[in-house]
Amino acid sequence: MTRLTTGAVVLGAACMLLPARLFSLPAFTDEQKQKLEAGELVKVPSGAKKSAGYTGGKSYILLGESIDACYKAMADIKNYYFFYDDTLIEAKVLTSEGDARLIKMTYGKGPVKMSYHAAYKLNAKNHTITYKLDKSLPNDLDDATGAIKFAQYDEKRVLMTNVVLVDFGDSVVSKLFGGKIANGMLKLPKYLKNFFATPAAAKYR
Repeated sequence: MTRLTTGAVVLGAACMLLPARLFSLPAFTDEQKQKLEAGELVKVPSGAKKSAGYTGGKSYILLGESIDACYKAMADIKNYYFFYDDTLIEAKVLTSEGDARLIKMTYGKGPVKMSYHAAYKLNAKNHTITYKLDKSLPNDLDDATGAIKFAQYDEKRVLMTNVVLVDFGDSVVSKLFGGKIANGMLKLPKYLKNFFATPAAAKYR
């Protein structure tokens, strides 16, 4: 039902990484390099144990756009309706102060809906977006944290790194759609690439 943008700066079940380590260019395997060069999405599931309640991982893609265009398109919440399937009902900025945003995301299919509030931090200088669940507000998730980074890969291409870790808890949504949600979370780089093939992306170039 859902495709969460909530990604994670976490490897394993709950190990927070330093930003410099997280966003350094990874040592891709030969197979992963081949997929990247072919324009495909590379997904690396996290080592989080299902018994701990967390799911997610890392995903990468190469984008043939400028690094500023990639960052600006991803940072514009109006584009979120392009980045997710028709389960996204609402993406709404509740507060905006400097580089900080409080965003409410609502997903649904039929009678089943879920919402969560995420505190976003935008860093245009480093082409980075980080976010985590705001636990002071009502949420249909137990925990979530994440990050997106754009880095120059070569002269013509930008590497997008998406890291996600979410604990859905024991909700009905998790039981019915957990597998689809987890897979969808890691597809964000692919959907951004698809977005750049639409006329709506022209203003970011």
